[in-house]
Amino acid sequence: MPPIVRTLAADEWETWRDLRLRALADAPDAFMGTLEDEAARPDSFWQEVVADTAAHPRGELWVAEVAGAPVGMAFGRVDPDIEGLHVFAMWVDPDHRGGGSATALLKAVLDWGREAGAERVDLWVTEGNEAAETLYARAGFRPTRDRGPLRAGSDRTVVRLERPL
Repeated sequence: MPPIVRTLAADEWETWRDLRLRALADAPDAFMGTLEDEAARPDSFWQEVVADTAAHPRGELWVAEVAGAPVGMAFGRVDPDIEGLHVFAMWVDPDHRGGGSATALLKAVLDWGREAGAERVDLWVTEGNEAAETLYARAGFRPTRDRGPLRAGSDRTVVRLERPL
């Protein structure tokens, strides 16, 4: 069954929270945040994040669903100062990888960014995350010289990828 990608409404904070915590448990080296820190956040934090993003004209949260179940997520934000789109927090459940959810999520974010007037897009990926690196390369992303630690105390390196929209 092909994935359905849609934006999250302001009251769907539990969906975003649950996906985020699943992502951090599955792929702790793919995100700046940690499961321990984010699992400790109160419901009010998640409610505010989702409501604020849903109301913001330059940010959006997406969810990929298969048979009505959430299996992936992505966050996009347009920065008008640089006329660019930033992609964050992209993840697909391991049981649904290879089924088109990641490609569909990325397409939704890129299409939205283009419609919002962004001229380029960037994102950060952990070096050695072959599945993510392959997905982004197929979508036309190329590595920049920008690199840094995943988070304080981490020995993992992230690299910024970019491409024109």
